[in-house]
Amino acid sequence: MVNVNLNDRLYYTGDMANCASWGTVVEVSESDVVLAFDDGRLSHIYPSAIGGVYQGHCSPRFVTEKAYRTYVDFALDTLRAAIAKAEEKGE
Repeated sequence: MVNVNLNDRLYYTGDMANCASWGTVVEVSESDVVLAFDDGRLSHIYPSAIGGVYQGHCSPRFVTEKAYRTYVDFALDTLRAAIAKAEEKGE
């Protein structure tokens, strides 16, 4: 389980009925985290539903901003390396 604090940003990975989106933690208790999505919705989630590692898919359903940024940075570095390698080969 990941510790979250007030005003932490969380990324919701989405599902079949809901788009992926960002939210801000507005309340934290031992058994509940209240997330205010950027579009105005509120959601009560279990702290155990929040992950500290994001791998680009929907598990876990909620991840910390740090986890999201770490994954995006890794994905961009991988893409840049592939582009550089293709350019070296003249592709």
